[in-house]
Amino acid sequence: MPLVDFGENWDGRGTQYRADFKRGFIPGEVVQEKQHVRTFYAETDDPDMDGEAVLAAALAFGGPGPPLPAAWSVHPQDANAYLVTYDAVQGQVPEVWQLKATYSTYLDPIQEAAELSWGGASEQRVIEGAQSWIDADDVEHTADEVPYPGLTVDDLYPVTNSAFEVFSPPPTEQEPYRILTVQKNFAIPTAALVGPPTPLAGFDPQLIDDNYTFRINSAPFVVPGVPTAFPVDTVLLAQPPQAKWTFQRAVQYYATTWTFWIRTRRPWYLRAADMGWNQLVAPADPDQGTLRIVVNGQFSANQQKLDGGGRYAPGRTPVVYLTYRTKARADFNDLDLFLGM
Repeated sequence: MPLVDFGENWDGRGTQYRADFKRGFIPGEVVQEKQHVRTFYAETDDPDMDGEAVLAAALAFGGPGPPLPAAWSVHPQDANAYLVTYDAVQGQVPEVWQLKATYSTYLDPIQEAAELSWGGASEQRVIEGAQSWIDADDVEHTADEVPYPGLTVDDLYPVTNSAFEVFSPPPTEQEPYRILTVQKNFAIPTAALVGPPTPLAGFDPQLIDDNYTFRINSAPFVVPGVPTAFPVDTVLLAQPPQAKWTFQRAVQYYATTWTFWIRTRRPWYLRAADMGWNQLVAPADPDQGTLRIVVNGQFSANQQKLDGGGRYAPGRTPVVYLTYRTKARADFNDLDLFLGM
């Protein structure tokens, strides 16, 4: 039933600063957690009303004066604090109640800054060349020396055997790459996204897989805490991002995890030695077809070096590696993963 009287008491109002801090929505912003208490009185005409009924009547109070603030309403002076709890205590007079409304600092989980973690792994790669060759006397030789007078000192030394032939299979070594894991909360969209999937626009797994998953960066990728952006084609979104439907602080959202592989030594290209059994009849006119490579008057039993233009490269000619971009590109900056950082 309605209340006879209702209003706010000045006695009992207070604010408590806590020794806990959160990152704000503005880059570099720090928000200290606070707790605010406002007290109200309520008078009923029924001594048998319980606390829940009194709170319901206070929330629906028609005046004079405003009603009890609703749960999850913003504190009048603290935009980061929301009303989270009520406390209704009956006084010595059964018709009179004291109501306490407690506000606590609350930041929208969707706008909370991302959590970053750095790891590492490695993979096998074909060695395309060496910094130098070390002979039996421990003397280092660079690529511009005999027997490769056509190369410059900055070229990699061709990796061949002592007869200047290509190793088969080619030598490999472990190449390390950096793993960047980004955890960021995304909204759950209620309609099809018009633009890129972002924390505020929402997480759309189909749109992400179609346009971002297993792609490399088409623009320098900017990561907070890293002085310079990672160059084009060096960052790979290695797998579909994980997303867990989460309900917390009265908000439903996706808690997502993104895994990037970063290799700054060289882009995420395929490098393959130019080898084959056949060569072009006329490199300027590939339509003339190919013919089998002949070595010492016989068809070659093994693949032979090609010169990068479809012709046989005999003798000490350095190995030519062909470069292929096997992955589509995407601009990962459009995802706004580092919103607020």
